[in-house]
This record gives sequence, structure tokens and C-alpha cells, in this order.
Amino acid sequence: MTEQTRQLMALRLRLERAWSRKTTHPQFKWEWRKSQPSLGQCYVTAMIVQDRFGGELLVGMPWQIEEPGKYTGDFILHVWNLLPDGTEVDLTSDQYGGVVPKKLAGIIGKPTTMGAKRSNTRYKLLKRRLEALR
Repeated sequence: MTEQTRQLMALRLRLERAWSRKTTHPQFKWEWRKSQPSLGQCYVTAMIVQDRFGGELLVGMPWQIEEPGKYTGDFILHVWNLLPDGTEVDLTSDQYGGVVPKKLAGIIGKPTTMGAKRSNTRYKLLKRRLEALR
């Protein structure tokens, strides 16, 4: 196991304690629960990973969202990371039941417009919660 893998695993464990209803995407606010903490956390989590490891934020659509009673019919985007060494990292794939094949739509940046205020607010809250766990 590489040092980078160890660091990512440790980060995931800390994220599990830091994620909350307030850091989840508004679409999933009322579905979020401690038993499924990564639900709706992909964008803010990918930004945290980018802060620590660099690289790009990838956005795409999960291919496996036809699970009965779960996300059916909704248009869902998913965000994950491409690290500088070419490794793709998705610390929230378990919200879809594990490793999720994705159709890449593009590379995005951190939110900088007023329209992205909610994502930026959730990101800053998650970042503060993580720092408090140190």
C-alpha cells in the first residue's frame, strides 16, 4: 500500500465523522443519515481531496442509478478526483453501492460564482469540521 493510499484511507475515515446533513447536497438533505454519510457529499469531498492532493475535479454521470427506489428518473451528476499521477479517486462512490462506472462529462473547478454559493458554503463547513477533528 502506498503512502498516498494510506493518506486517502485516513482522510475517508475522518470525512465519515465530518459529513453531515448540512454538508450534503440540498437534493439529498432529507435523505441523508449517519448510516449512509457519503450521500450527496461528492462535490465538497472532491474539493477537499483536491486541496490535499492536487489534481483535477472530474464530473460525470453514474451509469448505475437505476436501483429501484433510489434516484430513478433523476438527473444526477457525480464529482470525483483525478490526481496528478493519473489516479482516479472517488471517496463517495459508496453512496451508489460501491465502485460506480461513470460517463465523464468534463473537468470542473471549485465554485467561484454567486450561483455556486451553496456548494462553497458546504465546502467551507466540511473543511472546518475536518480541521476540528485533528
